[in-house]
Amino acid sequence: MRGLVKSSSLAGAVSPMIPVLFCALGIFLLSGMDAAMKVLVIAVGVYNTVLWRSILATVVAGTGWSMGPRRLPAPSVLRLHALRAAVVGFVLLSFFWGLARLPLAEAIGLSFVAPLF
Repeated sequence: MRGLVKSSSLAGAVSPMIPVLFCALGIFLLSGMDAAMKVLVIAVGVYNTVLWRSILATVVAGTGWSMGPRRLPAPSVLRLHALRAAVVGFVLLSFFWGLARLPLAEAIGLSFVAPLF
């Protein structure tokens, strides 16, 4: 019976700082992306930025889709994806339009607190 009891030990435990560092890295990368997109939106405009971002996302997603099983979704699922695409398109245009017109610190701050509302 004694062999069934597990004791907890910190030997070999992963440091709790690793998740914190990954979160900090994510914040750093997303803030850098916001800064790069702000420069790009000001340089080429909102519509061109959304177009090129969507083309890149389509290539990446299409590559992943082509590596898996090649089945088309049911028509009801395709309608749901079309609705999602329309909503995402509106959100992208709104986000990049706001990013071009707000100071960068405010835009990044709003993007972090937006899920709370």
